[in-house]
Amino acid sequence: EERSFRLTIVEADLGELARQATAHTAALAASKGVDLTGPIGRGPHVRVDPDRIVEVLGQLLDNALRVCAPGDAITVRVATQGTTAMLTVTDTGAGFEPGASERLFQRFFRASPALSPDEGSGIGLTIARSLVTAQGGTITAVSQGPGAGATFTMTLPRA
Repeated sequence: EERSFRLTIVEADLGELARQATAHTAALAASKGVDLTGPIGRGPHVRVDPDRIVEVLGQLLDNALRVCAPGDAITVRVATQGTTAMLTVTDTGAGFEPGASERLFQRFFRASPALSPDEGSGIGLTIARSLVTAQGGTITAVSQGPGAGATFTMTLPRA
């Protein structure tokens, strides 16, 4: 919220950044019995701070792993829509009440109050949104409800 972070903006392949983040999370997903699928091939090029985008993706994947049980799946996709690059992280985990979509990005809000304090502080998505917004993008979340999984979508202007 203080906007005190520094960004080093360069042109990067969003698909490659997604593969990096997915690779960092793959072993943890496998150990939990969660199927993690990342994008293949080239993705749209964006002008971003690659480290910060990988950080955001790591946060999204970490959150998805927290709400997934063995046998669930997480899928990361990249796409292009006009002048916009899109990245989605979809999970088949716990989901959340549809009315909670915007609150997920508020400090200290947790969709599942049953989570213990060591399962997250409730500020990760707030930081993720700040980082994406600072790079000209958006981040949103949708779910059909508890037990229905969730999809987080990040959009960024194409380079």
